[in-house]
Amino acid sequence: MTHAANVDRGREGVGLFSFRSPVLVICLLAWMATVGLDTHAVAQNSDADWPTYNRDLAGTRYSPLTDISPDTVSQLEEAWSYRFHPDDGFIEGPSPAELFQQVTPIVVDGIMYLAAGNRVVALQAETGEEIWRHELTDGLASFRGVAYWPGNEGSGARIFFTSLNKVIALNAETGERDLAFGTGGKATLRVPYNGVPVVYQDILVLGSNVFGPGQRHIAPHLNRPRGGGAPTYPYPRALDAGTGTLRWEFHTIPQESDFGTQTWGAESCTTSL
Repeated sequence: MTHAANVDRGREGVGLFSFRSPVLVICLLAWMATVGLDTHAVAQNSDADWPTYNRDLAGTRYSPLTDISPDTVSQLEEAWSYRFHPDDGFIEGPSPAELFQQVTPIVVDGIMYLAAGNRVVALQAETGEEIWRHELTDGLASFRGVAYWPGNEGSGARIFFTSLNKVIALNAETGERDLAFGTGGKATLRVPYNGVPVVYQDILVLGSNVFGPGQRHIAPHLNRPRGGGAPTYPYPRALDAGTGTLRWEFHTIPQESDFGTQTWGAESCTTSL
């Protein structure tokens, strides 16, 4: 379910970039206004973007912007805030520490996208105005964040996130599920993942976890006693960003036909795991 709405100034909270608090707080340099800086131009500056969880595929988590420095950090002031919990209640999940405490917002062309517990939202990065929200009817969005894919000739830009044992694709412009991805806008994962997919060209690279966002911390797909049948191995894998189909899996534990199987003594890769 998708909604378009405005940020409610009456729900602002306190705290500076504190993701253990149920409030996202954004600060700007107070002197920006005094020097007449064009904030719209900043929003359209690619250096001002943070397009992936780690900002780039190298995982540098580095911004080339220089406005914030040891000389100016004391001049930071709150510009706007966004509350995760609704005014009339609280978002709940199997683990209270895994709702949105590690969320890293991404910013593309001045639009901020983030997971917010039981929903994913798009905000104007300059003002905090809510452009759209996509509410989940079951499960939670990953408490770490979302991924942006710019699209290709056959598909528009998408926002990807994990929930339960699925990857869900949203139209980046409207927040609606992109029904061309998987089945009804979602692809079911053989093994869940509670992190953020890595986008490389037209593929989504995912790791594996014993549970997905909104699931209990159990691993029925991994809990196989020795001699009790073959386990479902949690291999890293890649999905087609356009269709949701499986592109490949990397066998961290080799199968019989894989290179290097002979290095596992007494065939332990098949008999001891």
